[in-house]
Amino acid sequence: MKIKLSELKANILLLAYLAMLISKLLVYLEEGAVKGRIFDILSWGLLLICIFLYTRDISIKHFDSTSLVLIVGILAWMVWAYFYGAMFSILNEFVPRFFLQSLPFYLDILVFSNIVINSNLTGKFIKINLFTIGAFLFWRYCINFDSIDFIRTIGNFWSSNQSVRYRNAYGLYHANATGMLCYTYLVLFVLDTCYKGSYEKTHKLVKNFFYSIECVLLVIVFVMLLSTGSRNSLISALLFPVLFLTIRYFSRIHTIERHVQVAVGIILVALLAIRLNFSSFLVQSNRLSNFSNLNLLSKYDKWITGLGISDSGNFISGVLPLLGTTYLDNFYLWVLLTTGIIGCILLLIPVGYFTVSMVSKSLRETTFFASVTAALLVAIFSAFFETNLIYPTFISSMINWIIFISVCSATASTDS
Repeated sequence: MKIKLSELKANILLLAYLAMLISKLLVYLEEGAVKGRIFDILSWGLLLICIFLYTRDISIKHFDSTSLVLIVGILAWMVWAYFYGAMFSILNEFVPRFFLQSLPFYLDILVFSNIVINSNLTGKFIKINLFTIGAFLFWRYCINFDSIDFIRTIGNFWSSNQSVRYRNAYGLYHANATGMLCYTYLVLFVLDTCYKGSYEKTHKLVKNFFYSIECVLLVIVFVMLLSTGSRNSLISALLFPVLFLTIRYFSRIHTIERHVQVAVGIILVALLAIRLNFSSFLVQSNRLSNFSNLNLLSKYDKWITGLGISDSGNFISGVLPLLGTTYLDNFYLWVLLTTGIIGCILLLIPVGYFTVSMVSKSLRETTFFASVTAALLVAIFSAFFETNLIYPTFISSMINWIIFISVCSATASTDS
């Protein structure tokens, strides 16, 4: 029988997480880059405090078997990436720095998902992220107000020519980072709406007041999303409701009929991609040049082991031995280039297993579970265009995996 954390301990945890989230958001600011190390130290400190306070409550028993496969895969990949990277890789000089930056990220996912499950904090966790990110984006929108100027160049949204696209980062280090934060708010809004316990014990007037604020922020955030010119974030925002409704639809029909309709759907999507000249879209997205970096694996004969774990930004910075490489906006290519085929097996197979299990469960679970699964599928898709699946730089990545793991494990414990 699980012994739940006291309400006081749970509130202390949420406050610590809130402080950590705010610190990570402040690092996103363009003018906050110099202070990044200070906030990294703060994140380390808050994480260690949480681990110290909740050592007795943290246990792998809170995770279901599906989540454990994923966690073991991530841990095995980390051990391989850091050990091989530090000892034998050609990028070993970058490994210690990346280790110090990324380890808190992976520990955050492990520790906070564990305690969210144990304390049944799913609803509160979603709300904290929803209102914090919403308030942060509203602050940036007010400071960098541009009305709806993006409409004048909306026809160039998909152009590969950066100079003709309207891109407002709202004071963050990159417009794509702002776009991903906007998309994250949209997803959190849907998850909060679908969650059964949302505002359950709140007075109706208070409930309507907060929900109205969420809706107003939703409109502002969507305008910001369009203003960032982030194509990956916009596609993700459009794909998420489609996948969510598709999952809910298939959960209501029989297995044989479901298989037939899936086959028909795949054929229609393929025909639509051909009709819309999807290859042309990929060329315009500038993402195909990512694959030119694969030449390094052949040059150094590192297909099996990879070049060594390193920040994806090093692939365009001109540092040796990556001289002449282009940017790397593809999570799967980043895993292959840095940790090789071994790293892909250790990390991507457990991620694939976790995803398939979530999809399978979603066909017989609640609307909330379906929305979480849709968010997971979009994250898998989005990672083809940014290194944002399980990557320390992205706040959305940390939030996503805490929710994915905690919801998967909590559902399994309820079923049992």
